[in-house]
Amino acid sequence: MDLAGLFEKFTRWPDQAGLILTGLSIILLAILIIPLGFKTGFLKIKIVSKLEALSLIPRLLVFPSIFEEIIYRGILLPAIPTGFTDPKLYLTGLNLMTFVFMHPINAKLFFKRGDPTFYKPFFLFATFLLGLTCTILTWQTKSLISAIFIHWIVVFIWIVFLGGWEKLNHS
Repeated sequence: MDLAGLFEKFTRWPDQAGLILTGLSIILLAILIIPLGFKTGFLKIKIVSKLEALSLIPRLLVFPSIFEEIIYRGILLPAIPTGFTDPKLYLTGLNLMTFVFMHPINAKLFFKRGDPTFYKPFFLFATFLLGLTCTILTWQTKSLISAIFIHWIVVFIWIVFLGGWEKLNHS
């Protein structure tokens, strides 16, 4: 990916169909992740203070949302594969697995508060679904905006409303 292509993906807004697809993707992720998260005990209703929630809006937008989406969907994501024998399909799978397993590595090396949460099977499953959704949206919209927004909203809801803050700030 050249810089001009990355800039175009980063600045192109999705059209109306892309915005509808983004909204439907958020609903689908919620249907898939939230009930299973409660069933496994990974998620629980635990709301942070309004002041903390407000401070998290820009912080979570920049990291992880913008930062990770520029890397995994802006720079590393190949063009849409044309079939099952297309090498881009395998590169996409490798990109998605790298996105998922980068989280426990990050917890071990840089973001220590992610340990042990980023090793939990449910967290890795939810991260996979998020990465797959962001990949498909980036291909369909030719934009990073939808992927960044979904990444941000999923992480924000988890941290602010569903116990993520407590998991990442354990003693």
